Amino acid sequence: MHYDYIFAGSGGAGLSLVYLMSKHPVLKHKKILLLDKAVKNENDRTWCFWTKNPTAFDEIIHQQWDKVWFRSPAFTECLTLSPYQYKMIRGLDLYEFVQKEIQQNPHITQRYGTVQEVRDGENGAHVCFEGEIITANLVFNSIPDEQLFSKKGHHYLKQHFKGWFVRTEKPIFDPKVATFMDFRIEQKGEARFFYLLPTSPYESLVEFTIFSKNLLEKDAYIDEIKHYFKNYLPDTAYQIIEEEFGVIPMSDAPLSSRGGRFVLNIGTRGGQTKASSGFTFLNMLKQNEKIIEALVQEKDLSKIEFQKARFKQYDAMLLNLIQYDRLAAREVFGRMFKHHPVERVLRFLDEETHFAEELQIMASMPPLPFIHSLLHKTFLKD
Repeated sequence: MHYDYIFAGSGGAGLSLVYLMSKHPVLKHKKILLLDKAVKNENDRTWCFWTKNPTAFDEIIHQQWDKVWFRSPAFTECLTLSPYQYKMIRGLDLYEFVQKEIQQNPHITQRYGTVQEVRDGENGAHVCFEGEIITANLVFNSIPDEQLFSKKGHHYLKQHFKGWFVRTEKPIFDPKVATFMDFRIEQKGEARFFYLLPTSPYESLVEFTIFSKNLLEKDAYIDEIKHYFKNYLPDTAYQIIEEEFGVIPMSDAPLSSRGGRFVLNIGTRGGQTKASSGFTFLNMLKQNEKIIEALVQEKDLSKIEFQKARFKQYDAMLLNLIQYDRLAAREVFGRMFKHHPVERVLRFLDEETHFAEELQIMASMPPLPFIHSLLHKTFLKD
């Protein structure tokens, strides 16, 4: 069986791209095959992002905030995000939203099982799926592969998080204000913080997040969340409605969008997870827009630029700072938000600032840790 496009993996990157294709007058008749391990029918993750522009998925925004708290021992402030808003999309809402579109498009097929291999052929890509060879003009590959991130001479941390969706007995949350990062907890030589994403006075996602090389024991995440409730939130009884756990790679290893002549890596596999923060969703949408434009205009996909080189260097320095505990992440982010307009910081994290602005941000940091970081990165051997 031959297809125009095969999607190896149908997570957020694949599903959002399929949705855009299905809505586009030039691409909606393309023959598409989606391959994944299993049906996505659980709320297994939450995507958050800031933006000042509408997206194709605004219909399923679960909650959005105009203000966020940043908290650390040295700097605490409620930040007004205008012209941005901080938005949250639940995983299950995205899956169901795209499934409705897929079911209305007779040109899209879904199959579930194991993708054993994705490779180039002479005139297209070959996918080995459950022992069967399937061909396509182009394959979009988003299947995770840890070997891509853990390359010698490069930094590789994991962003791992445990979240509880809770309902409290007392109204302790402000649904108009999220907590973007709360660094007041003990850091233990790592980057550790909490998110609070309230949806009502009684309900919120309370999420413990760590940047480190190794995961914790299961009970350690739970102990930290309980400690946060006891020490940083008003006293109240609560019940856990849902739970989530995830691991996001944070690496400065070169991640090419090209998996071959007829294979394009997308999502985290294609380098769309911001190495220094772990944010992915908006980068996926930006990548998707460029892919759609290239397909419609029949441009060479290999020439699309998805990340500016200098921002890769910034990410590498921050990973070095965190990995070798040269400067606490809470001080880096705290200095950014304390000394610069919020709009500039968000544009910097979105890789949309000019070099002069980036110099201003760097000037607000203590120079010595960054000099050590740059030198170590230049001669990194471990």
